Amino acid sequence: MERDQATKFINDLLKLMVGRNGSDLFITGDFPPAIKVDGKVTKVSPQPLNAVHTLSLARSIMNDKQAAEFERTKECNFAISPAGIGRFRVSAGVRTVAVGSNSTTSRVCSKCRAIQMRRPLTKTNRSSSRFLAPRRDSSRHSAR
Repeated sequence: MERDQATKFINDLLKLMVGRNGSDLFITGDFPPAIKVDGKVTKVSPQPLNAVHTLSLARSIMNDKQAAEFERTKECNFAISPAGIGRFRVSAGVRTVAVGSNSTTSRVCSKCRAIQMRRPLTKTNRSSSRFLAPRRDSSRHSAR
């Protein structure tokens, strides 16, 4: 996938997520892209992405320094701000999936590249976010 095509695909997914008031976009190898809205993850396409496409999508939104870190550590956390869409935190990584008959014998069967993009909290999306911890009532806790 060409870089311009991959960037457009990511931006289209981000626009869809923002339009549905979603909090997260998940792009994972061997699964279709999905968004989280009000705590529920929903596929946005029936077509799964393979690991090569997922890697192309991740690289399309990374600068050279981020791509080098990703190659070295197999993970990278950064932010992007596509014009007219918003600001997003990105977590990209490679996960190894192990399969085995018990906890002592397992073998690696595949590697999964994954990207998660999260909208930072703002006044407009704060009320729909379910990943915030409830506030503690300070009047109920006394100094000891």
